[in-house]
Amino acid sequence: MSAPSRPSLIDRVQEHERQWGTENYPGRLSLAEILNAAVVAFWQTSKNGKPLEKPIITVHHNLDDIENWFMKSISRAYLETPDRRLLAVYRNGKAVRVKSVKVTFEVEDA
Repeated sequence: MSAPSRPSLIDRVQEHERQWGTENYPGRLSLAEILNAAVVAFWQTSKNGKPLEKPIITVHHNLDDIENWFMKSISRAYLETPDRRLLAVYRNGKAVRVKSVKVTFEVEDA
């Protein structure tokens, strides 16, 4: 049995555009900026701890920003609730998934 297929980048962008219509949010990108970006991320944001209904989109030159966000989320999880949750990532138009996460501990010399 195969895994369920993920929505394509175009499908997600179309859904985003339908949900937001002519409304705006800080940093909202044009369709051209989204479709020409190397990395596109979809986020579920929250306000006062409650998730907002409409996802937002950010674009990136590479996956480093997404990886850094994951690492900060892991290391700060006990301090604060994140104000956004990653829904999907696309690189060069193709869906990306987290393959593995590795945390290595080392004993400090006194």
